[in-house]
Amino acid sequence: MERFSVQATEKTPSILLDHKQGKLEIKGRSIPSDAVAFYRPLIDRLKHYKPDGGLPLQADIFLDFFNTVSSKCILDTLRLLDQLHQNGNKVKINWYYENGDKDMQEVGIDFQAILKLPFTMISVDEED
Repeated sequence: MERFSVQATEKTPSILLDHKQGKLEIKGRSIPSDAVAFYRPLIDRLKHYKPDGGLPLQADIFLDFFNTVSSKCILDTLRLLDQLHQNGNKVKINWYYENGDKDMQEVGIDFQAILKLPFTMISVDEED
């Protein structure tokens, strides 16, 4: 599986899926005009993701804002990671949120409650 990356824009997050390093990173703002089309390439790759030699997959997710359609796509992404976890693969989710951003903290808690996948909630200082 080749490395997959998307550069961030004003309306879309950066995405990195690196099979060899066992890394998924989604960072930024997610308000694309067509969230389903934006997330489809990532979701398609995760459907066929096979861990490289038992290497754990670490997902670092730091979204400062996302719209309702993006929320569904993010949940779909997390469900695929949950399936990997349920199939015996090591998957770790780090959900980042800015200090004092209770909304993003609660979203992470809500996603964690829906899934069987363990989350680590990480509060960070606001970026300049």
